[in-house]
Amino acid sequence: MFFNIVIYFTNRFLNRFFLAAKSTACKYKINDQLCNGQAKLRRIIKKEGEEYIIGCDKWVRGDKWHRYIKVPEEIDLELLRNLFQGRHVCISYNLHIYDLTDILTK
Repeated sequence: MFFNIVIYFTNRFLNRFFLAAKSTACKYKINDQLCNGQAKLRRIIKKEGEEYIIGCDKWVRGDKWHRYIKVPEEIDLELLRNLFQGRHVCISYNLHIYDLTDILTK
């Protein structure tokens, strides 16, 4: 007896990073009240090149202390961008076929 099992591997790090970034509150205060801005993927241009961060959608040039989370290099920016834009994301998977006869008959 053979069983075919499809195991979907999601990029757990991407998922955890996205959820953590979305749920982290912005620490910026206006008139003693915390900012209610939402997480937003932003591109930052620097002398050394560019980097991506999860910033606050209420940030304006000159403001300090808004949410700022650097996106690690190993994160797939296209997938992250799609998650932030609410698009359907199909994360890659691997297909494994196992002979589970020995396991299931024990």
